[in-house]
Amino acid sequence: MTNLLPNRDFWLSKSNDSWSFFALAASLVAFAVPIIRHGLPLTIMVLALAWILSPKKYFRENWKPILVFSAIYLFHIVAIFYTENMDKGKADLMQKLSLLLFPLLFGSVEGFGKGARNKVLTAFLSGTLIAVLMAFYTAWSAYSLSGDSMEFYMSNFSPVHHPTYLAMYMNFAAFVLLWRLHSDYYQGVRQALAWMLFALFSICLVFPASKAGFVNFIFLVLFYLFLSIRAGSLNKQSFVGFVAIATAFFVLLAFDPVAQRRVGKSLEITGQEDLQAPANEIESNTARLIAWQMAIREIPNHPFGVGTGDIGDFLAATFRADGHEALAERNLNVHNSFLQIALAQGVMAMLFFIFSLLYPLPLIWSKRDWIYAFFIGSIGLQFLVECMTETQSGVVYFAFFNAMLFFSLKSHPPHDQ
Repeated sequence: MTNLLPNRDFWLSKSNDSWSFFALAASLVAFAVPIIRHGLPLTIMVLALAWILSPKKYFRENWKPILVFSAIYLFHIVAIFYTENMDKGKADLMQKLSLLLFPLLFGSVEGFGKGARNKVLTAFLSGTLIAVLMAFYTAWSAYSLSGDSMEFYMSNFSPVHHPTYLAMYMNFAAFVLLWRLHSDYYQGVRQALAWMLFALFSICLVFPASKAGFVNFIFLVLFYLFLSIRAGSLNKQSFVGFVAIATAFFVLLAFDPVAQRRVGKSLEITGQEDLQAPANEIESNTARLIAWQMAIREIPNHPFGVGTGDIGDFLAATFRADGHEALAERNLNVHNSFLQIALAQGVMAMLFFIFSLLYPLPLIWSKRDWIYAFFIGSIGLQFLVECMTETQSGVVYFAFFNAMLFFSLKSHPPHDQ
């Protein structure tokens, strides 16, 4: 780029989509997601402003996918009309506004294609790297004072995000790097750096020690092996590097004592006596099983949901009625996004949400977009064990990348990702 101050036509040109105002603002959001938690609305405001300044498509071009992706938010709006706790309902709608906003922005902006998509993914990789380095810095600082190695693990590892979310970001970043390496996207020094980053994100998953993160990495391994075998012709260099790093992860997982305990807990069937423990000592698998059983029992009694603002109060009251005072004290949610939606907004809302996750699959298959495919599979696994849409970190990550990947794919093929 020879002109240091390009004119307006350059910033808004479809041929320069990676340098448009909207692409740069979207990159800012992607960069911020792994790093910050409470400041994300500011980056979303910047994206909305960039959208106002950008050329638009005719709404009829993308109205169907916009409706499919944003319909779950409309169900939330409907369910607020029969909620009793209106304050919580309004707060819930504000927190989940991303479910409506991102499909509208990405589905209606003009010229967001392959170049912009690449820039957004690279920004996310950079943000994830900074998040991991920040985690190591704060863990080391705490360790230097306490001498306790647990400062490097689980909730102590990240100063910003719950370990489940940090592990989720690391897994997605790892797959983006892996598939770019497989596709020869990087060359020379950049290729070596990409391998180093892939190794960092993969091996360091032992520190958040998230059971969902471990499952997601296993999914990454199996998915990549499936794609490699299906292709018929392996990129030998990429495959050897992948096998070496994946092996290092599983060896570390097998010998790291904290990771061992976490994996062991996930395989246990916890006894009833554990339910009498203090609230902060009840094992997470036990709590999940109780919450799932309760939700499955109660959903038929509330086919239209208990209301957008009432779900927290309903869960606490039901846990107490069942004799699980400790879980009520923790304000435990259902720890399953599908069951949570069914109990709060109704069975139809849950079924439509599942449909919205399956909706991109024909486009993904026709364009062979395996990065988007991994994202859908990964987020689907997270939805099974976490209420991802109940937190700002989860709902922004899901809504942003789902909309960004779909509408950029709809505009351009995913080559050279």
